[in-house]
Amino acid sequence: MGHVSRTKTEQNNIFFVSPAMRESAVMETKLVCVQRLLEYGQLKTEGNLEDQWGDQSLDGSIEFRDVRLRYAEEEEPVLKRINVSIRSGEKVY
Repeated sequence: MGHVSRTKTEQNNIFFVSPAMRESAVMETKLVCVQRLLEYGQLKTEGNLEDQWGDQSLDGSIEFRDVRLRYAEEEEPVLKRINVSIRSGEKVY
């Protein structure tokens, strides 16, 4: 009988700890976001593209042919035979 009541008490303790743990994780995530924003704000700018390329046009396209992607070398591809063509000026959503 004592064993059953102890287990019930442990379950109650887990019930009350769980929301606190969840809130702690949420707060940590928010603090990391703020930390990243502060770090990004201190990065040096890359400069103006016109200064780097002069009068050259940055007009072009991107094309992927028969692309396969996998999470790890030993795993099967999760994407197979992907073909994508993005013309200059197109937006990808």
